[in-house]
Amino acid sequence: MANGKSQPTKMALVTDDASQADTGGPATHRTIDRVTQILEEVVYHPGIGFAELARALDAPKSSVHGFIRGLQAKGWLYESDRRFCQADLDALHKDTGMTVFLGVEAGDHLIYIGESGTDALTGFAAKSNTAAS
Repeated sequence: MANGKSQPTKMALVTDDASQADTGGPATHRTIDRVTQILEEVVYHPGIGFAELARALDAPKSSVHGFIRGLQAKGWLYESDRRFCQADLDALHKDTGMTVFLGVEAGDHLIYIGESGTDALTGFAAKSNTAAS
């Protein structure tokens, strides 16, 4: 306060460009993005190892390790012979002879994130990255 007059307060808003949606839609969240990246890598590269996963995410191993342990604790990831997968869909396909899908409910949609096999009776082959409502 100079000469008894108050000075206006100057404020600056600093944002992380990656966390703001360009279209005015919902903003992204760094933790959600990292977890999603891990799940996507495991879906598209079943059996991926820990070091490969950290490299693919371009993230520190210590950061990736915590996310992986959390996903394992909640049943979203499984580890076998130091390799990661989501579920043993191949074993389920082998045991049942049916095409097997793994889906996640997202609002009122079902998003398929894993698949295995072809149904011998119908010849139906599983394809992932397909959303059904």
